[in-house]
Amino acid sequence: MNRPTRSTKVCAARAALMLTLAASPMAFGAPVEVRFTPYGVAHVKADDFQGAGYGYGWAFARDNLCLAVDHAVTLAGERSKYLGADKSYFDLFANIEGGTNVTNEESDTFYRAYLTPKSVAAAKAYASPEARALVRGFARGFNAHIDEAALAGETCRSGPGFRRLTEDDVWRRAVHIPFLETSNHMLKEIVNARPPGSGGSKPFKAAEIQAPVRDDVSAGSNAAAFGRDMTTNGRGVSFSNPHFPWVGPERLYAVHLTVPGRLDVFGGALYGLPVPMLGFNKTFGWSITYTTDYHATVYELDLDPKSPTRYRIGDRYEAMTPIDVAVPVKAGENAPPLKHVLWRTRYGYVLVTPYLPWTREKAYALADPELDNVRMVDQFLDVSRSADVREAKAALDKHMAFPWSNLTAADSTGEVLYANISLTPDISNAQLMRCRADINRTYLPINAIAPVLKGSDPTCAWRDEPSAVQPGTIPPSARPSTFRSDFAFNSNDSYWLPTFTTKGVLEGYANVIGNERTMRGERTRMGALLALGRQSGSDGLGAPGIDPGKWEALFFRSRNLMAELLLDDLLADCRREPIVNLAAQGGVVDLTHACETLGRWDRTDRLDARGSTLFAQFIRNLERLPETGMKLADRYWATPFDPKDPIHTPRGLKVTPETRAALAKAVIMLQASGVALDEPLRDVQHAERNGVFLPISGSSYAYNMVVAPLTPKVGLAPVFGGDSYMHIVGFGPEGPKGRFIVTYSQSTNPQSPHFSDMTALFSSQALADVEFTPQEIAATQVGPTVILHTEGPLAETR
Repeated sequence: MNRPTRSTKVCAARAALMLTLAASPMAFGAPVEVRFTPYGVAHVKADDFQGAGYGYGWAFARDNLCLAVDHAVTLAGERSKYLGADKSYFDLFANIEGGTNVTNEESDTFYRAYLTPKSVAAAKAYASPEARALVRGFARGFNAHIDEAALAGETCRSGPGFRRLTEDDVWRRAVHIPFLETSNHMLKEIVNARPPGSGGSKPFKAAEIQAPVRDDVSAGSNAAAFGRDMTTNGRGVSFSNPHFPWVGPERLYAVHLTVPGRLDVFGGALYGLPVPMLGFNKTFGWSITYTTDYHATVYELDLDPKSPTRYRIGDRYEAMTPIDVAVPVKAGENAPPLKHVLWRTRYGYVLVTPYLPWTREKAYALADPELDNVRMVDQFLDVSRSADVREAKAALDKHMAFPWSNLTAADSTGEVLYANISLTPDISNAQLMRCRADINRTYLPINAIAPVLKGSDPTCAWRDEPSAVQPGTIPPSARPSTFRSDFAFNSNDSYWLPTFTTKGVLEGYANVIGNERTMRGERTRMGALLALGRQSGSDGLGAPGIDPGKWEALFFRSRNLMAELLLDDLLADCRREPIVNLAAQGGVVDLTHACETLGRWDRTDRLDARGSTLFAQFIRNLERLPETGMKLADRYWATPFDPKDPIHTPRGLKVTPETRAALAKAVIMLQASGVALDEPLRDVQHAERNGVFLPISGSSYAYNMVVAPLTPKVGLAPVFGGDSYMHIVGFGPEGPKGRFIVTYSQSTNPQSPHFSDMTALFSSQALADVEFTPQEIAATQVGPTVILHTEGPLAETR
């Protein structure tokens, strides 16, 4: 396999950066060795876990100091104190619909209520000595870089809010990640909940509640594991392709941590977390994908006619608990802390949305089991140390701390695993049917994460199974998983189809975990088709069998399955009836040019594809099912879904005036955005790095996934989500071999040599070689080896 050519300037820059470190012969503690390989990947080797965390924290701070400190200040509820209460920032996770602006006052109120000293203490109490040592080392290593001379671009050092990292900052991050996809989505709705008569929301009539216009900004993940029956060497291959933002703090950082005899893992960790959430070691690799579970519940409360802060439970009323939150403000303002009251019920905090108003009769509370998930550091540490898929499954069952993710994994024996052992409220199917509140009949965005249940009926509360690791949640024994020797995968659809044959379906699980015998999404079907093509050898890549190189080649073919399934029928219709009258949009649209463009399109989302952007906008104009995978509504399909053939059905477009209008609207949208209908994808979809535009392949619903919404008068916005950390790794006698990438690059510092290098590589539709063994690291090392001392502020190089 040819190694991608790297810039000698990047290598020289890294070497120069290392040599600027002050030499220190003082050996305060056990030395930590840090070596860098191309693209800024740190390989940290230490005698103990504190040393491993120290080297990792130091390397991470050098790449992402400013963003990491800003996020620590956010989670500590200190933005108002340093930056001003009335200032705001954009938070991609503070809204189910795709992000929103949040004031510092709102943010601080929320995080001070949720990330309390009690929750941090609970995480510390659960943690193993190794986990505590990792956290301690990470914080100290991060601060060791702060004690060094500033690197170019670290302008935040002189700004407000810049401070050292504490161990509690790291623990807050570990407690925060589990509710990132639950309570965090309701940040503003919880903070701004007020009883009626005190500035609360006005009642909404049913006729006023309409589904909002949703842009196609959803994301997901792909994961696949190939067993001995599928691979060229009879061992396992792990493919990881999670979809995360390309902006903000919810990104993944690639790092290699080694504690000889105890830990040796390469993987991607969410910023600020001291252990990878996905990756591989010498004999085992895994990935994560977002699940279909209801990871929380909302409870509708019948209120006491005498008081809107009392709610009925059975035949009695119970008082809500006012939670006082004080938000410190900037010292220069000479003002006391801002005071807020949040209202908590036995289920959780009250929230208010236009769809769930707090009236004299009703209130709604979010019950979130993720708030008690303090076990995540040890969960991922034990998965990282697993020798095979059986050990990984045992680690999942022990901690039950995968917050919102499936695990798909392969090992060197050629066994693969799919498991959804994530945290979900224990609600039986009978409860779910009997306890749903009437308001569920209305479109509710919150239904993406939580059903609305009757909270005044005590029999609608979560069940408490004695075998559950966390009270009120479904125990591991009642959750879906499977071991195989051929193929396991997930692309955000439910557990029902974890492989490419219906002989392997999983059935009979609780409805709150997911659905069964239902349509699969576009990425699920494409992943299965790619694997089937490799199983048969019918994809033009030679004899049957998977290895990392073949799967990388298939990934970058960027096939668009929706085009393969629908385009023939769409073309036949627009050629037959090219004129569409859109009275609401102001007149007649001639589809002749659009039809010709789509007819010439190669039905891929590769960089030179002409028609990809037009077709993507057509898809955006069609109704999708509100699920994690991209699925068009049933009415569009000529051949309906058949549970006996879930990979090849549904198919064919049922053309109607609605589908004609969808294409006509796509034409209007592109014209309004200044994008030619036949403009190549490389000219409109890109990442921008220091004024350089890097074209990016893929689309917002395909297997090669990127999110770049179309904006009037602007065209496609820069990519802000999609493919992130990726690996394709096989296991041989000498260890893992394969490829990886961090699509948005390792550093968020615009003046770092690693601000754009991997993004440029991804733009060329290639991945980088994995360097894992000591020999591989030594052969490709960039710059000198850095020796850190865990009790000293300085580093030495050699």
